[in-house]
Amino acid sequence: MKRKTIITILPITILLFAVAFLLGRTEKNLSKNLPYEKVQELSKNGPSVSEYLFETPAGSCNLIESESVCFEYYGPYWEDGNVELICDKPGVYDEGLCPETKLGGCRITTDGSNGLTTWYYDYGGAPFTGEGISSAGRACVAVPGGEWIFTR
Repeated sequence: MKRKTIITILPITILLFAVAFLLGRTEKNLSKNLPYEKVQELSKNGPSVSEYLFETPAGSCNLIESESVCFEYYGPYWEDGNVELICDKPGVYDEGLCPETKLGGCRITTDGSNGLTTWYYDYGGAPFTGEGISSAGRACVAVPGGEWIFTR
């Protein structure tokens, strides 16, 4: 069951990242999408431009009940209802964040202006434990732009 879940989720995650990857690959793209004043403010006082990207998601898709994962989508590509379209049948769409988890998640920034975080859970339809979460972590860091994180 756990292996089947990983085999199901990894291709979906990689496909979503590939779509975002095709949009561009540099952090400069994010700067182009932000107002000049905001870029200046971030460079002087606040978080990096990529950290700003992950402050507020364009939406999330909760698949915890069936697959024990939840996706958070960030950046302009995912706005205008794209998250709702992707999430329509398999999961539950929400405008906010995924529920907290103690296992962590995979954050992938593909082009500096769009990103996706996949959070993993030890409950739900296909709980991640032991080797399953280790495999998810290895797969995450193998993807260009992938980073395993434990908190937002």
